[in-house]
Amino acid sequence: MNKLVYLLTSPILPKNFRRLIMALYRNCKGWHSLVDNNPRQALEIMWRVYMGYNIDWNNCRTLNEKIQWLEVFTDTTLWTEYADKYLVRQHIKELGLGDYLPQLYGVWDKVEDIDYNQLPESFVIKCNHDCGSAIVVTDKTTLNIEETNEKLKKHLNRPWGYKTGEPHYTRIKRKIIAEELIGGKEFFESNQSLVDYKFWCTNGKVQLCLACYNRVVGKSAVYDLYNVKPWSQERGLLAEEYANQLFVDLPEPQHLDEMINISERISSSFPQLRVDLYNVQGKIYFGEMTFTGYSGRMIRFSDSLQLELGEKVTLPAKDS
Repeated sequence: MNKLVYLLTSPILPKNFRRLIMALYRNCKGWHSLVDNNPRQALEIMWRVYMGYNIDWNNCRTLNEKIQWLEVFTDTTLWTEYADKYLVRQHIKELGLGDYLPQLYGVWDKVEDIDYNQLPESFVIKCNHDCGSAIVVTDKTTLNIEETNEKLKKHLNRPWGYKTGEPHYTRIKRKIIAEELIGGKEFFESNQSLVDYKFWCTNGKVQLCLACYNRVVGKSAVYDLYNVKPWSQERGLLAEEYANQLFVDLPEPQHLDEMINISERISSSFPQLRVDLYNVQGKIYFGEMTFTGYSGRMIRFSDSLQLELGEKVTLPAKDS
C-alpha cells in the first residue's frame, strides 16, 4: 500500500502515468476499503493525482478545497440522504417545494419488480444513486424492455462514489425510479435543448449559474456561466480551456427570481451547495442537490473564480 501511495503521489512520475495507475487502482477492493475506512487519505491521494499538489487541510481557500474539507471533517449523513434521487423528494416536500418535483411513477429495488404496463407512454427511468443511468422513453410501445432492464441492472450493481472519491454516494441504498419526462414527449422530439440551470450557492445565497445545454449522447455538452442579478454571461470566469465552446446567449429564464428563491431555500442549511433546476416554458422543475460538484475537483472555473467562491464558503467547526 505504501509503495502504491508513493507511485500515486510522487511528483517525479509523469502526471499521465499517475492517473493511469489511479484509474486501475480505484476499481480494486483495496481502494474501496480505503474510501470506506480512511476517506481523508483516499481524498488526499485523488487530490494529488488529479489536481497536482497536496491539499493543505489547515489552509483550504478555493471552492474545490473547501468541498474536500467538508467531505472529510463534517457529518455527511444528510449528504447521502439528499444525494439520493428518491429520498431527496421527501426533503423537498418538507421545504414546501413539492410542486416543483417531477411526478414519481414508481420505485423498485430490482428490475424484475418493474411493471412497465403501469407506466405512462413517456417517462424517464434511472437509478437513484449514480450519474448516467437515465433512460428517456418518449414512446413506451417502441421500448426494448430487455435491453432497458439489462442497462438498469448494470447501473444498479455499480457502486457509485468510489471511483470519484465521493464517500457519501457509496452509502446510498440503490433503487430504480421512474419519473415524469420533463417537457414531455413533444419537447424531446422537437430536438430542443433542455437547459440544466446549476445554481451554485454559498451560505444560502446564489452566487452564479452554470448553465448546461446541448447535451447529445457521444458529444460534449456546453457549460456556460451566468451572473444571476442581472442575468448576464460571465464566460471570462471560465477556465481557459472552456472558453471556446459553441455558446448560445441564453435569455433570462422565466421566473428567475422564483428559481433563485427555490435554490436559496434548499441550500440555506449548508456552507455550499449546487441546486439543479429545469425551466420549460416558465414551469420550474427540481433536478437534484449536489454537494460535491464535479467530485469537488471542478476544472471549468478559472483560478480566480475558485478563490472568489471559496472565500464565500464559511467552514464550520470540525466534527469530533
